[in-house]
Amino acid sequence: MNMRSMLCLLTPVICLMPATYAQTAPSVDGAPKHTRLPKPSASITMEFWGPRPVVQARVNGRGPYRFILDTGTSFAVVIDKSIIEQLKLPAAPLLDAASIEPLLIDSITVGDAEFADVLAVPTDFGGGLGSDGRKLAGILGMALFKNCLLTLDFPARKVLLESGRLNADDANSMPLKEYDISGGILMVAHTVAGQMINSHIDTGSPSVLTLLNKWRDKLPLIGEPRMVGRAYTPSGTVDLRQAVLNGVLKIGKHEFQNPKVNFADLGPMVTADCGNIGSGLLKDFTLIVDQKNRCVRLHRGSADANASASPEPQKSDKPCRIGVAFHIEGDRWMVDDVIPGDPGDKAGLRTGDIILSLNGESTGEIKRADVGAAFRSPKPVKLKIQRDEKTMTLTLTPTPAD
Repeated sequence: MNMRSMLCLLTPVICLMPATYAQTAPSVDGAPKHTRLPKPSASITMEFWGPRPVVQARVNGRGPYRFILDTGTSFAVVIDKSIIEQLKLPAAPLLDAASIEPLLIDSITVGDAEFADVLAVPTDFGGGLGSDGRKLAGILGMALFKNCLLTLDFPARKVLLESGRLNADDANSMPLKEYDISGGILMVAHTVAGQMINSHIDTGSPSVLTLLNKWRDKLPLIGEPRMVGRAYTPSGTVDLRQAVLNGVLKIGKHEFQNPKVNFADLGPMVTADCGNIGSGLLKDFTLIVDQKNRCVRLHRGSADANASASPEPQKSDKPCRIGVAFHIEGDRWMVDDVIPGDPGDKAGLRTGDIILSLNGESTGEIKRADVGAAFRSPKPVKLKIQRDEKTMTLTLTPTPAD
């Protein structure tokens, strides 16, 4: 996720929820003043929200709380307002004309690694739940890990924090592209069907690869891109389309034949004229990030020679989709799109329908967290809808997202 927006797979659609730190000055990243690392390393269990990595951390000695570990967010810590109230975090002095008031955190402990004197910015997850129904407290971004080597071993479900550095001249390392606006965001050059493109490495995105719409006519595709969702951004609504590449995606020494590619003109990608490599691709790799030396390394499989075979995905790692995009007007949910063949379509939902209740509870009364929990679970849900002058009840069964 980049620091201007938060990607949230609530239905099958990617929704961009505006964050309150959108106008923070790029030079203010909230990096810790002190980083204390155990020897040889701090090892932390990696959990998941869909394909996104999640770690547990203590804030000012309280917790643990669950945070998305997001290489697409440059700010050190983004924290939910409910946690701010719970911990009574004090405001920090405004820095570099930042238009928001950052919060001061004395310490964040991730495993046995401690980060002291960290700035955080508030956001509102709206009760943001993980796919297993447990609350998410916020996001840990790249500035938090400025002074250490960060390893995300997806197959072994492990995060390592340690001293040391990568050799930028090693054939297995990829240099990070300079991009001043995005601060610590990781950007690398790669090829798509022979075309050179710069992309963010973004563990906060659930996709394999997302490119700007201009590439739809420049790349060889198998079939026409089909609509798979809608992105809601602070500046408006953006269609999300997907097609299969008729060619090879090459990142470093790794090649991917005929991958699925999403196309959308998302604001941060437009600003940087770049693509986005998400956790949908990274889930089979170990990613090592050296911000001091400005390079990353991508290793297929686990980097731990002693690690057992990659564990089977847990049930909680598999978010569900319903194939419906809707927006809220007052106490009603207005259906904007229904993807053909997906659960909403099979249940009988149509564009223009108005959802009046979910499992017998009026849409005007239901909490946003309960909406997410209902649609992420594979259990059937009952929807009372209005279509023209008629009301009817439909049963919708979410299915695991691919």
